[in-house]
Amino acid sequence: MKQISRRHFLAMSCCAAGAASCPAIFASAASAAAPASPDLNSAQVSRLFAAFGEDRRMPEELNRWLNDPARQKQAPYRAFDNVWQVGIAWVSSWAVNTGDG
Repeated sequence: MKQISRRHFLAMSCCAAGAASCPAIFASAASAAAPASPDLNSAQVSRLFAAFGEDRRMPEELNRWLNDPARQKQAPYRAFDNVWQVGIAWVSSWAVNTGDG
């Protein structure tokens, strides 16, 4: 399998973040009328992003998954101590409760 450069990986990650946070902007009429997005696991998403990097064309399955707010929604969870993981699938942040509000 061909290695992807950090630059291309970062570019694809930014595209995914934008598509996930603004689905109305990136969704086409065809994808809006498409059936419900598939429930993809991490390995499947990685494979589809790799295909996207090689072909430079968004796989329809990945496009539907990224533009489905229900699939991207992820409840915050406590990772350990006072550290919480927050965000959406494939784009996340860590929140640290310092007690300072």
